[in-house]
Amino acid sequence: MNMWPETMPWDEIDTVVFDVGNVLLRWNPPELAAMLFPEDQEKQRIAVERAYTSPLWPEIDLGKKPLEQIEREMVGDDAAIAPVIHQAIYDWPTRLPAIPSGVAALYACKQHGKKTCVLSNYGGDFFYQSAAVHPFFKLFDDMVISGVEKVCKPDPAIYHLVEQRMGSVPERTLFLDDTLRNVEAAVALGWRGFHATDEHRVETFFGVQG
Repeated sequence: MNMWPETMPWDEIDTVVFDVGNVLLRWNPPELAAMLFPEDQEKQRIAVERAYTSPLWPEIDLGKKPLEQIEREMVGDDAAIAPVIHQAIYDWPTRLPAIPSGVAALYACKQHGKKTCVLSNYGGDFFYQSAAVHPFFKLFDDMVISGVEKVCKPDPAIYHLVEQRMGSVPERTLFLDDTLRNVEAAVALGWRGFHATDEHRVETFFGVQG
């Protein structure tokens, strides 16, 4: 069985598991910073470098450390940037735009009678803020969020949690993610994998128009 199908093998899949960032919602730190600080390029730079692309950001996804502590560590000794870091951390979740190709793929999966699940590295409260402004999230049968479960992709434990919650069979489960190592981790567990590198590939794979 091909673990990396070129087109969606509808008859061979029961469960489709979706990443969120750059699959369903666009995550682009410079664009996001420009939305938050439209008139100030220096604040945009600080937000991108000291928050969104900081090595501390995955700590938010993991959900084991208090946000206040992560915020203090991002600010460090530079108290002047504290207001920028605070806004960068708390004001982004409702601003991420939907990606038409990913949403179209989700609708196609539901039309084909497939079970669907979110599997995302995302701060728990932040995820639910994002989901609240996009009605298509109501189509999912379940959502496995790293910040809630305290484990991140590509740790096998979070994939096994999806299997338990969905009652899914690995070889009849497809996972799409924009990060290759996360897809490879799923394939290593016997899942089918699709590397969602761009919108056109998603449209072609699922036979949809975004």
